[in-house]
This record gives sequence, C-alpha cells and structure tokens, in this order.
Amino acid sequence: MSLTSALWDIYFKPRSWERSGRVYRALGVHKIKEIYFYGGYMNTLIGTIRGRRYRPFEGPRWLEHWFAFTFIAEIGHTIIGLVVICYSADCLVRGRVMVSLFTFSINIIFNAYPVMSQRYNRARLMRVLPPTFFSFTKT
Repeated sequence: MSLTSALWDIYFKPRSWERSGRVYRALGVHKIKEIYFYGGYMNTLIGTIRGRRYRPFEGPRWLEHWFAFTFIAEIGHTIIGLVVICYSADCLVRGRVMVSLFTFSINIIFNAYPVMSQRYNRARLMRVLPPTFFSFTKT
C-alpha cells in the first residue's frame, strides 16, 4: 500500500455518512461555502472587478483540478486549525477565557467550515467523476 493510498483510506476518503451530504447541509456548509474564496459570491465579485466571468478552474479537466484542490485546501486548513486549537487551549489554561473563546470561534469560521466544505465538495465530485479517475487509491 502506497502512502497516497493509505492517506486516502485513513483520512481523505469520504465516509458513508458524508457521501449524501445531508450532515453538511444540516450544518449549513452548502450556504456558507458560497461566501468563501472560490464560492459563488466571491467568484461573482471577482468577475465584476475584472470585467469578465471568473472561473477558478478552467479547461477540459477542470473537475479533476477542483478535486485535487480539495486535498490541498483541506490539509492546509486542518494544520492551521490544529495550531489555533493549541493556542486556544493554551489561552484557556492561562486563564484568558475570552481570548480562548474568541480564537476558538474564529477557528470554526475560518478553518472548520472550509475543511467541511472541501469534504462536502469532494463527495459531490466523486459522484460526477468517472471511477477510473480514482485509480491512485488502489496502488
């Protein structure tokens, strides 16, 4: 089993409860992801500023590029989120409860929801992309 395959099976592969997207829709991920970068509102704003339509991924393989981007964005937000959780816990231990609550709430907005958004998108993309695309998971 390669490292790529192991990481896919352990962390990145959408679980059975994630595939339908019901949990993420109940948490409002489908609405909140629209205001994040590469979301519908942000793409419209960038397109208005540029004077032409903005699409972050273009070309015949844009779905595959978006799928690969979900890994990069998720792992980045996960790492930063863990660092902020450690900082928030340190603040709590030192008695700075308000700072801890503030950093924890900011962490949810700027790290937890983007991670959930990437997992939600990945499960959706897996329904659209052909099964042969996922051959990297079997090596």
